[in-house]
Amino acid sequence: MANTSEVAAKAAVPSGSDIERAAEFAREPILLPGESPESLAPGMARRRALDAALAELVRLHEALSLPVRPAKVACVAMNTRSLGEQDARAAIAAAEAETGLPADDPVRFSPERLVDAILDAR
Repeated sequence: MANTSEVAAKAAVPSGSDIERAAEFAREPILLPGESPESLAPGMARRRALDAALAELVRLHEALSLPVRPAKVACVAMNTRSLGEQDARAAIAAAEAETGLPADDPVRFSPERLVDAILDAR
C-alpha cells in the first residue's frame, strides 16, 4: 500500500464539478461566499479545517457512546461512490492520515482491512 501522506498530498484542488457533487450530497454549500476552489487546496486553512472535522467526528462518536457502552473507534468506513478511483483512494488516504485509523470503502474496494482492525480492537 502507498504511503498515506504521499497519496493525500497528491489530492489536487477539487474541480468545480466535484464541489457541486459534494454540495448536492451534503445538501449544503461546500464553498463559503467569496471562496474559490483554490480555497480547498491541500494545506490551505479552509482545507485543514474540513480535514480536522473528521478527527472531531471520531472523538464525538467515542464520547457519545461512553454513557451506553464504552466504545473506541477502530476504523473508518467510507462511501466513495461519487468519486473517481484516484480521488477515492486519495480520500481514504487522507482519512487515515487525519485519524490515524485504518480507512477504506468496504463496498467498492474490500472490507478486509476494516474487519481486521475491528477484530484487533477487541
